[in-house]
Parts: sequence; structure tokens; C-alpha cells
Amino acid sequence: MAPGYTTAYTNLQLTSPDSDYEFDLKAGKVTQDNSTFYLDRADGEYISDDSAAYIPPADSLTLSDCLKGIVTQPASTLPFTTLRAGRSFCGRYPGGQDIAIIRTLTNGSNDGSVKISRTYYRHSA
Repeated sequence: MAPGYTTAYTNLQLTSPDSDYEFDLKAGKVTQDNSTFYLDRADGEYISDDSAAYIPPADSLTLSDCLKGIVTQPASTLPFTTLRAGRSFCGRYPGGQDIAIIRTLTNGSNDGSVKISRTYYRHSA
């Protein structure tokens, strides 16, 4: 593990029943409230405003991969067509250093149910 990081959640599965709900990546829950570090969906892609993201070329993804990828190859969009069931990507907390690794367990949908698994790393100074 990268120095300064601790694991808060490992492979926590979350299901959003429809587009009225978002994934609160920091709290590890599904909510209708606006979270500061979230994953939502619309227009054929996942949305995480103000968060830095990285989509790796392969399905394997570690904390170190995320830390490097977010800085060297940030993703500007998170399209459903790229992030089909079984794909992983990561995001960095807006204005912070916490990292979430997200694995899609179902194909993305604007309106239907979507299921993800997420591992969350907290950074301590």
C-alpha cells in the first residue's frame, strides 16, 4: 500500500435502484442527497463532478496505479461503453487525496438499477 493510506472499505457492494440515487463514495452508501464525493449517472456516463478520475487500460487496478494514473492520464469522461460490467476505474476525492477504486458489477444505465463494488482508501497527513 502507498505510504499515508489506510483502507476504509474493501469491495463494498452498493446498488443504486435508479437515476434518482447516487453512490456516496466516501460514506459507502446509496443516497439521494448531494454528497461531496459521489458517483452519479446521466447521458450514458458516470458523473463525479470535481473529482479526478483514471480508467486503466487493463482490468487490474491498485492504489499505486490510481495515484499515478490520475496525475499522468486523467479521464475527462466515464462512459458506460468503456466501463461495462467487470471494469474498474478510480477517483480522487475533490480537493483531497482519498481514493476510491470502483468496479462495475452491472452495465451502466441512465434509468435502471446499477451495481458497483468499491474499495476506499483514506489518506492521513
